Amino acid sequence: MERKLSIQVYSIADHMGSEEDVRRSFKSLASYGYSGVQTAGAFTFGAERYADAAHSAGLKIIGTHVKMDLLRDTEAAVRLHRTLGTRFAGIGAMPSFIDGDFTPQSISRFIDDANSVAEALSEHGLRFTY
Repeated sequence: MERKLSIQVYSIADHMGSEEDVRRSFKSLASYGYSGVQTAGAFTFGAERYADAAHSAGLKIIGTHVKMDLLRDTEAAVRLHRTLGTRFAGIGAMPSFIDGDFTPQSISRFIDDANSVAEALSEHGLRFTY
């Protein structure tokens, strides 16, 4: 059985500044035996070139961590995830927790929002992850 190991690139965020940094980091990750990456944050030089950097290094983009606002825009989210070649659309943290509003009410609102986003994305073959 082939073993595959992926990494969430937030763990190497300090090495992901420029396109050149990303390409170098992806090549290093592949040389260490990683086969995939989960994105973290923005694609400052464009999703197409980000995907090319990963694929050129032999890495598969297995999923994303993006802002919930992006996932609420179903068309933009579908376009991004198709460009990256992944069907797993995720967020790294609950927005109200980041904003300091961590109450039973904010959790309930998040659950409703997440379910709505998940349903909309699933109509296009994407899976919401959190």
